[in-house]
Parts: sequence; structure tokens; C-alpha cells
Amino acid sequence: MEYPNNSVANHQYRTKKSMDEFEKNGLNDLLESLYVKTAKHGTILRRDPLIYFNVSYETAVKVRANPTLSIDDIRKDIEDSFKRHDLRIRIRSVSPDETISCLWMMYAILYLQDHNNIIMIRHLSAIKRGIIKKISLWCASPIGFNLSQYSEFFSHEVPNMIEAVNERFHSPELYPESADPLPQAHDVPEVPAAFLPPLPADCSKEGKRFYENCLQILELSVSKQKALELQLEAVNKEKERNAAVEKSNFSTLAFNNLLEEKYNKLKKKYDDGIAEHNKVKATMQKLSDAVVEENRQLRVQLKLKIARELRTAHEKPSQSPGDTIKAIFHDLVSYACDPEYVNDAHVDTVKDVLEQVAGSPSCEALPPSERLELLTDILSIKKKRKELLKNRAKEQAKEQARMQQMANDKENTKTGDTINNFYAPVGQQISSANDVSMPIPDELKHI
Repeated sequence: MEYPNNSVANHQYRTKKSMDEFEKNGLNDLLESLYVKTAKHGTILRRDPLIYFNVSYETAVKVRANPTLSIDDIRKDIEDSFKRHDLRIRIRSVSPDETISCLWMMYAILYLQDHNNIIMIRHLSAIKRGIIKKISLWCASPIGFNLSQYSEFFSHEVPNMIEAVNERFHSPELYPESADPLPQAHDVPEVPAAFLPPLPADCSKEGKRFYENCLQILELSVSKQKALELQLEAVNKEKERNAAVEKSNFSTLAFNNLLEEKYNKLKKKYDDGIAEHNKVKATMQKLSDAVVEENRQLRVQLKLKIARELRTAHEKPSQSPGDTIKAIFHDLVSYACDPEYVNDAHVDTVKDVLEQVAGSPSCEALPPSERLELLTDILSIKKKRKELLKNRAKEQAKEQARMQQMANDKENTKTGDTINNFYAPVGQQISSANDVSMPIPDELKHI
């Protein structure tokens, strides 16, 4: 597998010979804890933690150098690395538990570094999703261990242990290019101006030729020194620019995450509003359909009633047909004007039926003036309903005031008011009368 030609890929990972060579910090303590838990819960063929550390760090160096490797390619690199670091011929296979353990250890190494660019952050998220997705395919249930608990350990407990670490680290194993760092501009010692001592006056031709060669070499050295100084300044500026770009990438990523979170909240609120709106709309449509059906039934019932009344009047003519029609209209108009009998939703239906009857052949016998009077009564139904409601509201207000006055009178009676003691019991009225003090006339004082 080919890796890009950069400073990380060009420096091969330096395999450690013992665990003491690894720095004592929280990251390596976490890796050791992951290995111990895997050895306790999983199927481990190799019992030396040094192998797992070397494999994990070596794979982390490759992934950092090429942050486009798929999860399958990383898994293959881990298995190949196991075979290189473990030279025992009798153990050539790599168990799924060992592979998954090194995958999580490699992920922890890269995830807990003190600075990761946006490309590495996205790639680590893809690696985490890939590991969790393929755990069920790679893991085999060990003897005497529940598969659901086994999957729970690798899918939830291990990533939670990694994300619980708040500290960030700078692992030198991942940065071989920083082993011999370039000096900063302010660390470069100032070189005194280069010059050669003056040539003696009695110098030979050979000495003069040698002196001229030295001057040429000195000029070349000074030019090279200036070029290196410019190169060093350019490298330092490039590092500063890269740091600024990296900081900007982190700010952009944080802003994008915040924007996505707000978008998800607004989208959820909008979806909830749409669902509630659709629910209310469905309820209103159902009620509207019910009102339409009620109007249809009312229209049919009114037509049947009018037809029945006309037929009865025709069979038993106690009065003229015109008087019968006017009596029917008067009853129906009075019926429609009363809100207690006809709802607002049914008024238009009653009016439509009455207008249809007024224009039917049954009403042709009526004089035009009487037909006009019938139509006027039909058109004034809504106005009469409003007047009736207003009058009833006034009567109800008067009744409430009267009831309130009666309640106040009774309350005054209970407190012993003798002026308004009409509703009190007889005993209380007599007691109240005895409490009243009246002056005795002079002519009665001697009795």
C-alpha cells in the first residue's frame, strides 16, 4: 500500500523494545487499560502488551500520514503489523478481538492528540462509525460469554472510556519530523561579518591564487548563509500560517456544529408544528364534513315537512292554499330565527330551502306582494337572530342582577339587619324587633 511522500510517511515508526520506552502519561495508561479489559473479556492469542502498543502506534502513524484509509485497509494493516511484530511461527492468525482492540487503541492515540486538523477530525469520526458498524461482523462470541454483553463492551464501553479523557497529548511517536526541529529565527546566533586578513605585499603568485580561491569560497558561503536564513524565515512564516489556518478550521467546525444543532432544533419545531397543523386540519375537515352532512339531512327533512304540510292542506282544505303556505313559512321562519333550535351552521340551509319553496309552483297562486313579503322574511332571518340574541342577553343580565340583589338581601338578613328582615324566620324577626329601642312618651311613663 502506497502512502504520500511527506515527513510522517518518510520516517518509519521506531519499534519499542520494552514498555518502559513509552512515556508515562494518561494516554498510555488508557491504552494499557483497554488491553487489560480486552484480555479479560475477549479472545486474545498474544499476552504481551508491548505488541499491541507497537501495532497501534505504527498504524496510527500510517493513518495520520494518509487520512483517507478505509476501515478495511486499516484492519489489514493491523493484521500485517501483528505478523511482523510477532515472529512466532505457531501463532500466525489474528483474532477479531485483537484487531478490534488495536483499532480502538489506534483511534484513542489519534483522537487524544493536542491538535488535529479538520480532515483528521472527520476521518476519525468515520473510523469510529466503521468500527461500531462492523463489530457484529468481526466479533465471535467467546465460550461462556454473552454475545450482547461482548458487543456492548466494544461498541459502548470502550468508546465511552476514550471520550471520557479530557486531557490532550503530544505523542512523539506520531511526529518523527519534530525529532530535529528547525531553530527559531531568534535562536540563530549572529555570524560576524566574514573577511580574510590582508594579503602580504611579498606574497607569491601561488599565494595570491590561493587567496583569490578563498575569497570566492567565502562569498559562496555568505550567499548560502543568507539563503538559509531566508529559507528559515519562510518556514517559520509557513508554520504560523498553518497554525492560523488550523485555528480557523476549528472555529469553522465549531460554528458548523452549532449551526447544524440550531437547524435540527428549528426543523424539529417546524415538523412538530406541521404535524399539529395537519392534526387540527384533519379535525376541522371531519367537523366540516359532519356539518355538511347535517345540512344535507336538514334540507331533506325540511322539504319533506313542507311537502307533507302541503299535501295535508290539499287533502283537508280547512283554509286556502295561500294561507297554508304563509302559515308554513311563518313557522319555519320563526324556527330559523331562534338560535336554540337552529345553529348558525344550519341557517343558510334553512334559507336555501325556503327560497326554493318560494320560487316553486306551489307559491305561484300567491299575489306578488305576499310573495315579496315572504322573501323579505326569509332575508331578515339573520337580522332577527341577532336581535333575539341581544334581547336574551339583556334579559339574562337583568335576571343575574335580580338574583344578586336577592342574595345580598338574604345575606343582610343573616347578619341581623332589622330594616331588611323580610326573609328571616319568624323567631329571628321577633328577636330583631325586641332589639329595637323606642322612646316612651311622657304620658305613658307613670304606667
